[in-house]
Amino acid sequence: MLILRLRDVLALDATGIEALEDLCEKLAAKKKHLILCGPHTQPLFALERAGFIDRVGRDNLCGDMDHAIQRARELIAGNAAGTPRL
Repeated sequence: MLILRLRDVLALDATGIEALEDLCEKLAAKKKHLILCGPHTQPLFALERAGFIDRVGRDNLCGDMDHAIQRARELIAGNAAGTPRL
């Protein structure tokens, strides 16, 4: 389980998205989940446009750390659709 806090990321370009995709693939290969926490408008739009949000799962996009931790607990408990994506 990895919660990636994006609150300090104000802009995201293709290189950043590529790095996130690489990270997500590595986590999925190890049966680990990625949860994105608190992205600003531009990074969220860039991730959406690249199709990354659909690959990581919309349920794994959280507005704040409390919700991200709650989502992580759901995944750990097996109460959520649980296979890592990508």
